Amino acid sequence: MIGVLALFQYFLTGFAVVAAVIPRTMQKKILTTTGEHSRNPVFSLFPAVWIAGFLVNTWAVYLAAWLFRNTERPLVYANAVVMPVLSVLSVFLIIRAGRHVRYRALLKSLRPTPREMLFLALSVSFAAVMMIASFRVVKGNIVVGGPVIGDFTLHLAVIRSFSVWQKIPAEFPLFAGAGGMNYHFLFDFAAGNLELLGLRIDLAFNVPAVLSMVAMYCAIYEVFFRLCGRKNVAVPVWLMVTFRSSYGMIRFLTENAGGLSKAFSENETYIGATEYESWGLYQVNALMNQRHLIFGIATAFFIVSLFLPYLIKGTAERTVIFAKSAGAGYRREVFRKHFRISGRSAMLTAVFSGVALGLVGYVSVHSLIAALLILFALAWFSAEQPAYILTAGISVAIFAVSHLAFAGGAGAVSLTHGYVLENRGVLGLLGFAWKWIFLLIPLLVYYLYRAGKAQRVFLAASVLLIVFAFCVSISQSMLQNHKFLLISLYLLEAQGAIGISYLLEPMKSTRLTTLRRALTVVLFVPLTATGIYDTYLALYKCDTGRSYLIENKPGIIAAAEEYGASKEEIYAVPGPVCFDFIAGGFSQYLAASVLVSGAGYEAEERARVLTKISLAQDALSMREAAAEAGISYLVLTNRTFAQYPGFQSGIAEDAFVRVYTKEDGSQTYTVYDTGYRAGKQ
Repeated sequence: MIGVLALFQYFLTGFAVVAAVIPRTMQKKILTTTGEHSRNPVFSLFPAVWIAGFLVNTWAVYLAAWLFRNTERPLVYANAVVMPVLSVLSVFLIIRAGRHVRYRALLKSLRPTPREMLFLALSVSFAAVMMIASFRVVKGNIVVGGPVIGDFTLHLAVIRSFSVWQKIPAEFPLFAGAGGMNYHFLFDFAAGNLELLGLRIDLAFNVPAVLSMVAMYCAIYEVFFRLCGRKNVAVPVWLMVTFRSSYGMIRFLTENAGGLSKAFSENETYIGATEYESWGLYQVNALMNQRHLIFGIATAFFIVSLFLPYLIKGTAERTVIFAKSAGAGYRREVFRKHFRISGRSAMLTAVFSGVALGLVGYVSVHSLIAALLILFALAWFSAEQPAYILTAGISVAIFAVSHLAFAGGAGAVSLTHGYVLENRGVLGLLGFAWKWIFLLIPLLVYYLYRAGKAQRVFLAASVLLIVFAFCVSISQSMLQNHKFLLISLYLLEAQGAIGISYLLEPMKSTRLTTLRRALTVVLFVPLTATGIYDTYLALYKCDTGRSYLIENKPGIIAAAEEYGASKEEIYAVPGPVCFDFIAGGFSQYLAASVLVSGAGYEAEERARVLTKISLAQDALSMREAAAEAGISYLVLTNRTFAQYPGFQSGIAEDAFVRVYTKEDGSQTYTVYDTGYRAGKQ
C-alpha cells in the first residue's frame, strides 16, 4: 500500500536529514546540568527523525501539488514526483553521512533499559488508546468521540477536501471562496494525503497523531534529562506529564462529600476548578481535539532540548567569569565569549531549528511562538547566542512568507490582561495558579530551592509562557491561549518530576529515607488524581454509545461526480451541520459558524445571505441571491426547516433543478443545482 510506503519514507527522509545536519542527536553521552551522562539516544533521535521527515515530506508534496494545481489530480502527480526524488536523495545523504556517523554503534546504543522500555511502552499505549478511542472506523462508519465532535467537524472537512477533491491551493472548506486559508491546516493535509495514498481515514489521522505523541513524550524526557541527568524517575516523569495536578479533584470530593458514589456515577463533566476548565482545556482532551498541537509541542520541546547544552555551558561559564572579574570587565568577557558561534555544529543546529520552527507554524502557530519565547528567555544566559538569533530569524521569515501566501498576511494580535479570568487582579491570578496546578506549586518551590542556575533560568522561561498567555492574544478568542498554558504545564510537570527525584534521594538515616520515599509515593495521589479521572472521563465519553456515527463514504460523493460537480463549486447548506457534506469534503458557503469565526473568518454576512436565500418569497429572488453569493448548489436538509420556519421548499423546486435526494434515517436532504458555475459567471 502506497500510504504505508509514504509513512516509511517519512522516517527515511527524517533520518537522512538528521544524519546530515544534526548527528549529535545520535550521541549516547550528553551534557546535563550535573555533567556528562549517558542515556538512550532514542529520546532525541526519534522526535528528530519524525519531525524532520514529516515536515520535509508534507511541505514537499504540498508545494509540488501547487505546481500541478491546474490539473484535475494535483496530489497524485505531486506524490509521483516527490516520493522517488526524496527517496533517492535520502539514500544519498545517509550513505554520505556514513563517513562520520557510526550506524552499527548507533543501533547497539538504542537498546532500551527496563525503565526506558516501560516509559516508551506507556507512551505508545496511551497515545494509541486515546487516539483510537476518539476517532475510528467501525463497519463503514466513522466514529467520532463526543468530546471532540466540534473540532473534528473541521478536521474531517479539511482532510477530505484534500483526499476526495485534491483541493489545491488549500481552501477553508467551511467558508469556501474566501481566497485564503487562515486555519493552520498542514497536519490535516498530511492525513488527507495519506488517505489518498490508500490508508483508511482513521489510520491516516491516528498513526501520525500517535507517532507525534510518542515524539512529544520523548522530547519532554530529553528536556527532563538535560536538566537533571537522572534516569531513575522515568516513570514518575511520564505519570506527572500525563496526569496533571489540579485542585479540581479536592473540590469535587468536598462538594460531593455526602454522596461520592452517586456523584462519580452521574458526573460527565471534567472537574477542573478554574474558568472553562470543564471544557478539558489542560489535559488529554485538548490533545485528542487538536492533534496538530501534539506535533507542534513535540517540535517545540525537541528544539528547546537542542539548545539546552548552550544554556548549561553559558551559565557555567558566567559563574567562572564572574569569579575572575566584575562590572564592565565581566560584561565584556561574557559578550566576547558568548556572542559568537563556535563551530559548524552550532550553525547547523540553528539552521535546522529555524527551518523546523518556521515550517511547523502552519501546523501549530502556538507551538512556534512558545518555542521562540522559551529560546528568547534562555538566550541571554546561554553560549552560542548568535545561534538563537539565527533560529528566530529563519523561523519568523519562513512563517511570514507562508502566512502571506495562505492567509494574505492577516493577523489578530492584541495586548490584554487576565486571560479569561473573572477576577483579573493579583489575587485572582494567584488563585488561578493554585487551583490550576495545586500541589505542583510547593513541589516546584522545593525544586527551585535545590536548582542550579541553568535550572532556574529554564523554570523562569516556562513561567514566561504563562505571562504571555495572560497578556497577549494572537487570535480572536483569548481562550485559544490555553495552548500556551498547556505547553507550560507540561514543562512545569517535568520539572516537578525533578523535585520528586530529589525527594527520592537516599539520606543518612535508612529509616528517614524509607519514610520520605513513602510520603513521596503518597504525594503522587493528589498530584495525579485529577488527571487520571480526566482521562477516564475522556474515554467514557468516547465509547460508541456517546459518540457520533458519520458515514465514511456518503453517497453524495459519487453522486456529485455523476451530476458533474467540480471541486471549485460551492454548496450552501442552510441550518445545522450536515455531516455527509463534512465527510465528503465539499466546499461550503458557511458551515459551523463557531469554527469559522474561531479560524479568523467573519461569518455574520454569510449567515445573512443564507437567511436571505432561505426566506426568499419567489423563485427569481432565490436564484438571484444564490448567484450573487457564488453558490452552485443549494442543499435543503430535514433540519433546515427547523432553523428557518419560513422556508418554502416549493420555491426551491421552482427556482432550481433537483440533482440528488437522500432519504435515509435522520440525515435526509435534497441537492439543487442553482445553475451558477465557478469561473463561468
